[in-house]
Amino acid sequence: MKQKTNKGPLIGGVLAGVVVLGLAGFFGWHAFMPSAPKLPIETYLANARGLAGNRYEFSARIERQLDTKAGAGRIILARDTVSGRPVPFLDGGKVQAFNPEPGQLYTLTVLVATDGLMELTEARKL
Repeated sequence: MKQKTNKGPLIGGVLAGVVVLGLAGFFGWHAFMPSAPKLPIETYLANARGLAGNRYEFSARIERQLDTKAGAGRIILARDTVSGRPVPFLDGGKVQAFNPEPGQLYTLTVLVATDGLMELTEARKL
């Protein structure tokens, strides 16, 4: 007589494995991929308002605080690590625990405002 085998647990285990691998791949991909496209530095410096409304990411070394904009935050000067060009941005206090010191390296995500000033939306210390 032929013995009946139960394949239900095997199929369930395979499906659970596929789901776990899919979720791990999805979250792993997003953890290492940039959250925004790279900032075109030369385009920004030539025509900042032309990039208004867009979100970008760039790596930079903090140079110094330039000014404080009343009610809006502080303007910080950073130097792009790829081009070496100086790039100012506005830290409006929206990023928790962002307290940069000169010389520190960050990956910065910014939103270009209608006036062409970049507003900080995310910062990761390198």
